Amino acid sequence: MMTSEGNISRGSFQSANPECQERSCENDRGFFCKKCTLGLCRKCIQAKHEGHDWVTLKERATECQHEAKSFMKKLEELEEKKKAEIRNLKAMVKKNGESFSKTTQEIDNRENIMKYEVQEYSRELKRQFEIHHQDRENELQDLISQKEDEISKLELYMEFFESGILSSTDAHVVEYTHDIQLKIESYTPFNFGSLKGQSQFVAGRNNLSELRDLLGRSQTAGVIRDDYSSQQNQEINLQEVSHFKFSPGLESTILCMVSENMAFHHTEHRKVQLSNDKGHSIQEFDIGRNPELSGQQLYTFTKLADDDLIFCCRNQRSLWRMNRSGWITCLRRDLLYYPTGLLTLKDGNLLICYASKRFNFMKSSTGMVSILNVLIDEESRSSPTFKLVKNFTHNADASGKLFKWPYRAAENKNTDLCIVDFLTTESSVLKVVDRQGNLRFCYSGQFLSKPFLATSVACDNHCRIIVNDNLNHRIHVLSQEGSFMKFIWKELDSYPWALALSPSCSFLWVHFGKKTMKVFKYEKSESDDGNIQ
Repeated sequence: MMTSEGNISRGSFQSANPECQERSCENDRGFFCKKCTLGLCRKCIQAKHEGHDWVTLKERATECQHEAKSFMKKLEELEEKKKAEIRNLKAMVKKNGESFSKTTQEIDNRENIMKYEVQEYSRELKRQFEIHHQDRENELQDLISQKEDEISKLELYMEFFESGILSSTDAHVVEYTHDIQLKIESYTPFNFGSLKGQSQFVAGRNNLSELRDLLGRSQTAGVIRDDYSSQQNQEINLQEVSHFKFSPGLESTILCMVSENMAFHHTEHRKVQLSNDKGHSIQEFDIGRNPELSGQQLYTFTKLADDDLIFCCRNQRSLWRMNRSGWITCLRRDLLYYPTGLLTLKDGNLLICYASKRFNFMKSSTGMVSILNVLIDEESRSSPTFKLVKNFTHNADASGKLFKWPYRAAENKNTDLCIVDFLTTESSVLKVVDRQGNLRFCYSGQFLSKPFLATSVACDNHCRIIVNDNLNHRIHVLSQEGSFMKFIWKELDSYPWALALSPSCSFLWVHFGKKTMKVFKYEKSESDDGNIQ
């Protein structure tokens, strides 16, 4: 088909070549192929662009002008829309700013009102408390005035008792103490310690409590069921034999007796020293010389029958052995829990205290005490064999966990195990269990002004238990049944950290604070005069 313009029908040809490659017709290009976006000559349109949408160049120019105008119009509309949005945002910001300023002012006003109300309420509470406190103090003064004769009589009885004029077994003393106990208990709703001038009465009340405790023990002494009950009530009088300082010291050390006058103890985090009772160093060992233990802290140790030491590194959860020449070998690695205490039992077995947590007592720590039979090849000193004898985790009747963070242990002559178990970082309890895992009793101190903090325990030849109380500056003696017997040390400004008895129980070594070690005469040996002091 032909048209008036070039006699060509637009889009009527059928050709597969979409491009114009003719160079000879460049000056004659009067058409435009929309598909190929090329300027075309008449020949190329007929030959190679059949079926394509094409127009003349004049028509294409007109279309481009229309497209440009449409684009500019849309651009203007977008610009106007943007300006309108900016105007709306400015108006919104202005409105919100005014609202925020108003809200801030309201908050300030409300805060001032609340402060005033709190101050008024505090003044009223203080006034009511002062009135109530004065009334209670007046009541207490009246009560003390009424009981003045009885208090004086009680103090007189205390003086007689302490001087030995009255015996703790006198019936009239027991009867009178019971009568005064009922009267003193009626005073307990009042806070004696907060009132001036009543310190003497408070001291008398505390002395009365101590007297009642002594009387109660004298009445129950006959129920002790053992072969040593006749000897347990023998008097123990500490007599200082020597004392010495060792430096640099640790806050808490470990004592391990070798003989009557020699003991192993800490000198630094990595060192152990063998000293005599005069403080003279006989031998010193440094576990840091072993490359595997470089930077590790020697946390606890115990002496074997051949005087070799077994110690643990808590961070590595490992057990090591060191002979008297300083040779160190590893016995076991990757223990289940962190080892916290070691003890060689009289039958040669090894007792290990474990804790599931390293330091954090407040969280759910689980404690365990294990007795192991350790077989070591004495020729090679390697490849040890461990045989579990007994695990102590729960009471024998499965009524509950025995330990939280067991720390130190001692074996009594009646085979009971005495375990110091930490409850928090500043409190502990002494737990005594038999070899079947039955909890026999717990002990948490006497006459406490601060939490009971035991860090060491020992047992003598008569099944008496010696335990320290660091925060209250005391050393306690208990019977094997758990009854408090007496204090053998109670001096302020002294902090007993560790204690140990010599093999014959003739001497008691006590470590105080960071630098002081004291050696006391504990018992006379039977060879001295045939009796126990």
